[in-house]
Amino acid sequence: MTACDIAELTVWCAPFFVFFGRISIPRDIFENDGADPCTVIGATNVIPTEPPEFDNCITLHETLQLSWTVDNDNSNVRFRLCGCQSIDPNTNQYMGFGLSGSTSSTLMFGADPTIAWVDETDGPQAVDYYLSAYTQCRAGLGACPDAMDSSRTCNDDIIDVSGSITNGQQCVSFTRQFSTS
Repeated sequence: MTACDIAELTVWCAPFFVFFGRISIPRDIFENDGADPCTVIGATNVIPTEPPEFDNCITLHETLQLSWTVDNDNSNVRFRLCGCQSIDPNTNQYMGFGLSGSTSSTLMFGADPTIAWVDETDGPQAVDYYLSAYTQCRAGLGACPDAMDSSRTCNDDIIDVSGSITNGQQCVSFTRQFSTS
């Protein structure tokens, strides 16, 4: 079998029963003056691709990946969170990533996370949170969106939100400044 014998490529995650997609590969994908596209495969037949949108990525959990690109010129970071959706469409699902509340250790108290999800009605969402206590948000204290945190002056520093759910995977991209409040 050669690459030219493959008519379709499918990606499936067996442990999580997630279908990531399928593409059909047309036989005329290479331009070579009418010859059989599988007889000559060389550098001149390579289809150019776009550079990746993100320079860095890390798997935070077996179902959650974080990607990012630093933009020093504009003093910001572009993030993308991608996670597997549950098989049950009736569950509310979100993803979260945040910086520690301490400069010397991992600490949830004082952390500045972003919670992201894709809503069927309102589309992709990313909300800036501040964790002022180890509790649910109540009266502006606890794990609250910045806009509701009464313990300090906070701003929702998330901009440029985009995202989608495709083949059981939700991805949300957003931008944050280096210095946030």
